[in-house]
Amino acid sequence: LFARKERIKHIWHVHEIIESPKIVSKIFSALLNSKNNFFTIYNSYATAFFWKSFSQKKTSYKVITNGLEAPLNKTPASVTKSIKTEVFEADNEIIIGLVGRINKWKGQFILLDAFNSLIKKYPNLKLVFVGSTTENQIYILTELENQIKEFNIQKNVIIVPFQSNINEVWSAIDIVIVPSTEPEPFGLVAVEAMLAKKPVIASKHGGLVEIVEDKQTGFLIEPNNVQELINAIEILIVDEPLRIQMGEDGYKRAIDEFSIQKHVALIEKILEY
Repeated sequence: LFARKERIKHIWHVHEIIESPKIVSKIFSALLNSKNNFFTIYNSYATAFFWKSFSQKKTSYKVITNGLEAPLNKTPASVTKSIKTEVFEADNEIIIGLVGRINKWKGQFILLDAFNSLIKKYPNLKLVFVGSTTENQIYILTELENQIKEFNIQKNVIIVPFQSNINEVWSAIDIVIVPSTEPEPFGLVAVEAMLAKKPVIASKHGGLVEIVEDKQTGFLIEPNNVQELINAIEILIVDEPLRIQMGEDGYKRAIDEFSIQKHVALIEKILEY
């Protein structure tokens, strides 16, 4: 409304896929297609394809993936060890980690099912959930805790509230899982993990397919497929050199494709247009 009143160009920067409620989706689609909207930036092709389904013209948008600044310094080995022992309550176990808000679609329950099978064969594992939940979804955290108890794997699984020192947390994780059951508009957590030189196993939908290179920087698996998740994790459990190589390849890809510098430069081109 302000742009229309002042007769200035208006740009949307869209970071979300809004499937429901339908009324919100339709209203936002109308705003995107309004003649008062000069240009739209989407954070992934997944997001763009969703909103393009509402017939937006190709010349009126561009995909610019999110960018992150690489950590300036490598986390000291002493700090990594401290995180493992004091925060994760682990020793020499292989740490499998999921970092993200605890809710129904981030995939904590899918990963827990997979881990419950793996721990029987590989007792040197530790599963770490790093993240909190909202007040109105505390019941989900309770369900997760109850499932851990039902599996009788309390000693092998730990839930840690969101940590502000996220770079140090990444350094203590060996295998990163992003098993979202619904499409992520982008998947910034996967880029964070790659900048920490960690292999990433992610669901093959949404923005994650634009970040993780299957069998190169990690694995892409069918969403909600526990067996595929088990298979991918098992490959990385038994093959440490592969874990390291995928981490190195992921780091290079994150630097080349998802840097904050590239993100800013591409947006500047649009603003200068």
